[in-house]
Amino acid sequence: IKDFQIGELPKNSTYIHPFRATFTDERNNNPVKRMWDAINAHNSVVIIVYNRSTDSLVFVRQFRPAVHAMMSKEAQNASSIANIDFTKQNPKSAITYE
Repeated sequence: IKDFQIGELPKNSTYIHPFRATFTDERNNNPVKRMWDAINAHNSVVIIVYNRSTDSLVFVRQFRPAVHAMMSKEAQNASSIANIDFTKQNPKSAITYE
């Protein structure tokens, strides 16, 4: 993995659509206006592969960009992802086994 960069999410993203919910929380007879940011995303699929001949589960090894961004942010103690120098982080730390 080289030249890792981050940018703004396009409004027409194929995969996720951010939205903000606003509501009034009326617990304890004390109405408070609140907001919650969330995303509408595609459903996930999970497949578990079992290899009978080796009596083992099969995992996929893959690079996860979001893991790289968050691990880099934490390692550099950055206040936001915009302040991360991705050249200082090894992208191998964002390889997951699933």
